[in-house]
Amino acid sequence: MGSLTVVEPPTPRVHRTDRYWGVLGLGAFFGVLAFLFAEPVYLLAAGGVLAWLVAQEAIFRHDATVIDDTLAISYECSQNAVQPDQSLDVQITATLTDPTQYLLTIAPGWPKYTASSVADRPLTLDPGMNKDTATSQLQFPFAGRYTVGPAEITIASRFRLFVSTLTRSTTTTITVEPEQPDNIHVGQAGDQFAVTFGDHGSGNTGPGMVPAGMRAYMPGDPASRIDWKATARLDDVYVREFEIETDRPLIILLDDRPTPTNTAQTRPADYRRHIASTLVAEANSHGDPIGLYRLTTDGVEVTSRLSADPEQYLTIRDQLYTVPERPATDESTNSDSNKQQISPKISAVATRLDTDRSAFGTTLRQYGRRELNTTQIEESPLAETIRTYLKRQRRDVRVAILTDDQRRAELYDAMKLVGQYSPEVLAFITPSMLFETQTVSDVDRLYSEYAEFEQFRQRIDGFDNITAFEVAPSDSLQTVLARGQNNNA
Repeated sequence: MGSLTVVEPPTPRVHRTDRYWGVLGLGAFFGVLAFLFAEPVYLLAAGGVLAWLVAQEAIFRHDATVIDDTLAISYECSQNAVQPDQSLDVQITATLTDPTQYLLTIAPGWPKYTASSVADRPLTLDPGMNKDTATSQLQFPFAGRYTVGPAEITIASRFRLFVSTLTRSTTTTITVEPEQPDNIHVGQAGDQFAVTFGDHGSGNTGPGMVPAGMRAYMPGDPASRIDWKATARLDDVYVREFEIETDRPLIILLDDRPTPTNTAQTRPADYRRHIASTLVAEANSHGDPIGLYRLTTDGVEVTSRLSADPEQYLTIRDQLYTVPERPATDESTNSDSNKQQISPKISAVATRLDTDRSAFGTTLRQYGRRELNTTQIEESPLAETIRTYLKRQRRDVRVAILTDDQRRAELYDAMKLVGQYSPEVLAFITPSMLFETQTVSDVDRLYSEYAEFEQFRQRIDGFDNITAFEVAPSDSLQTVLARGQNNNA
């Protein structure tokens, strides 16, 4: 059974119905007749109607208060955790201490974004009854925590003159666990990688290793400490020096803004949330402080602070799978405009510079990258989030950015900025073309789009302190890569 929360119910609200106002109008009509014809009988009739209405209202208000004090609502779930679109039964029971003369109708308070198959009859307590039960089968399309309740009870008086509404604040919580992608690929250029944020071993590679500088490689240095980017740039082998820290704080920046690619079979957001939850579990296992910045269409949701409290890991995991407040909208126009802000000529030059490790290429690379800054950081929500929040954190904080490739210019600006605030950044990017429904005729186009994405990912990966990965369905990726290999054969 789910967890229960009980709050004191409010005072019953009583509403006068149209029938009440009709009877009151009848009494007023008798009063007018008494005035026009000076007949006491009409005055007595008007007074009798008004007195009867007052008495009926007083009795109903008293009885509604008694019902409010003695009515209990309870929920019972067939299971406390389910998968999306998996059915479960929820039973609601209404119980009164003593039978009542009124008709009670109970609305269970099913949550939004759920499909329910309610029992054949509504949950009601007819006059003379003191207990009723109804069972509904629920299905939840999204992962998250859902609250069933509070129930709203409607009490109808005799003759339907008055209606009172009560709220029982007893609720039950249902947890819908996310479906873990069974064919997830995390890697680079089609190669699968096992991704972690550094070592948590002993000795020189113990917990909390923070980059402190570089030095030339010496025989006996572990290969895991080689800085491959610096080695390629400086034409010699260099290793990272580290300082021992007691913890390794981690910030997860999850871009949860809706994108046009959102099919029923594979949802990019689910893949990103899966990676984020994996990082939370890893931080939990090592006791690392963690925080979450979740970028939505309404702004940024931020955890209060970096913390290694057990409650922090649970809170962040719940935030990763909160139910969307609104359905995803098509932002293809905005996405396309972001992609088109980088001209093909500039893109080609930047790609050549990023792969040129000569002294000439190293010198020109910084100027070539400036030409790509087509989106002002002030107009980039992702970069503005990094600028606003990361600069407040410790300089050794690690950052994981999970986003898609729909806003490439904005993402490029953000990646240029984040390396200034963190010595270690992982970027997990979902290529939109690999989440489309594939047909034979589409594979050639998808491979071409994937090749463009790979060039973009390499540019991101070329920044200091940043490693960029693709996150996609492995079967879709292998299909597209196989077609590309056939075309190049």
